[in-house]
Amino acid sequence: MIDPKRLERRMTELARIGGSGTAVSRLGLSADEQRARDLVGAWLSAKGAQIRRDAAANLFARFAGDGEAVLVGSHLDSVPEGGRFDGALGVLCAVEALESLVDAKVKLRRPVEVVAWADEEGARFGVGLFGSAAAFGRLSPGVADRRDRDGVSIAEALRALGERGDPAMARRDPTEFVAYLELHIEQGPVLERDGLSVGVVTGTAGVVRHAGTFHLLAGGAVEVHVDLASSLAARRTVELLRGRGAACEIRTYREHRFERATRFLIVVGGDPRSLQALHEAGVLGPSLAPTERVPAMLWVVRHLSVPHPYRQRPERVLR
Repeated sequence: MIDPKRLERRMTELARIGGSGTAVSRLGLSADEQRARDLVGAWLSAKGAQIRRDAAANLFARFAGDGEAVLVGSHLDSVPEGGRFDGALGVLCAVEALESLVDAKVKLRRPVEVVAWADEEGARFGVGLFGSAAAFGRLSPGVADRRDRDGVSIAEALRALGERGDPAMARRDPTEFVAYLELHIEQGPVLERDGLSVGVVTGTAGVVRHAGTFHLLAGGAVEVHVDLASSLAARRTVELLRGRGAACEIRTYREHRFERATRFLIVVGGDPRSLQALHEAGVLGPSLAPTERVPAMLWVVRHLSVPHPYRQRPERVLR
């Protein structure tokens, strides 16, 4: 029943929106992402789906009336210069599956909704899983005020798409659904290496991001020494965190004439048990207090509520 050629044609057509060569740049809550939603919505509407878009710009297409539904889909946004299959394949495979069932006049035992989550990548505003978090009440307070590099807030971006600017209005009751299915391209070598076309996920990685700043005042002849101390301190902390399963990046820049600050981004990947172990060990949390393994002169003064510095000043990297 599945039409591979139709699926391939649609992947190619969708990749033209924000596409360049083999890459796609289709940022969340942008005009390009909306064009992608409109295209997918038109395909589904032509097959009789009830189409709606919520306050967070998520696209839903429902087949077969009322009752608890199976939710299936993925996202249509991308990171800058991302792959054309990341997210989009999951949406279009869901479209193809439902279209094939409709063409075959299969009677569904329960409703099915195809979803295209908005701004899943978080590449524009630094809020990953934005659309799905909005739908299930998991967004942080005040998130609509977050701004991108051009100073546009999430609320303003939503209003530019025709929404009211309050993503909290997208919230749905989880009991509306009995299951969620998402097909996703493998972002690794395992299936290809083993000669398998598909795998079933039994567990997933959890990702936690912490951003912090080491501040040291520098001036005159000691400036280089203090800056060096700050850099070494950050390196020492990174070594500790990497030893506990964290992936870290260090970026350094000058805040003003007399102060240097080393900011770092910590991204921890692993299963939830590993993350819990890191928190219990006191390595991750609201702050990093000085310990016998971290130089006592260092401390994390705050979490950043603005876009991470590496998004703003990537030109100066401490390696």
